[in-house]
Amino acid sequence: MSYVAKIITATALLSVLSACSMQELREEFPVFNGWNKATENVKPTVARPLETTGDNVANILRYYHQLGGLTLDQLHAEWEDARRQFEKDRDDSARMRLAMIALRPNTDMQNLALAGELLRDYRDRQSAGRDREALAVLLNDMVNEQLKLVELKRMAIAQLEKLQDQINALKNIEQNIHERELRDSGAKKR
Repeated sequence: MSYVAKIITATALLSVLSACSMQELREEFPVFNGWNKATENVKPTVARPLETTGDNVANILRYYHQLGGLTLDQLHAEWEDARRQFEKDRDDSARMRLAMIALRPNTDMQNLALAGELLRDYRDRQSAGRDREALAVLLNDMVNEQLKLVELKRMAIAQLEKLQDQINALKNIEQNIHERELRDSGAKKR
């Protein structure tokens, strides 16, 4: 898939996501309401598992968004529950559930390599519905691009460190030359 095609696909996905009514999410998942009188005594609930029947990408997207409203402890509990469920069943629902948690940015559960593997396995299985398979392909492509960026960042950092070492060596040479010139000029004055 070309870069332009990926951008178009990502834009289409974002359009679909923005079309989802946040009000609908707030009504279905109180965790999205934030603090107010109706929810001040309500603890956010742990995200519910994905529905295993039908070809409902909306459930996957809702689940992913709901994960963002969980506390770190709740997210850890959800990770452990999803991991145990996946080890037990290895079905498509458990696979996608674990992948969605592994995709959550800025958490210690984020694991792009694991998410990519789970999404590839999900995509390769014939039991996934067409919409879910398309979502898995899109997410897998995005994970692969992120992994490439991580590798490019690692290589750039290594190159920067090498250049910094070279700059430091040049500074040392310049300092040695300067010190030698000062010694030589002091010796000539005598």
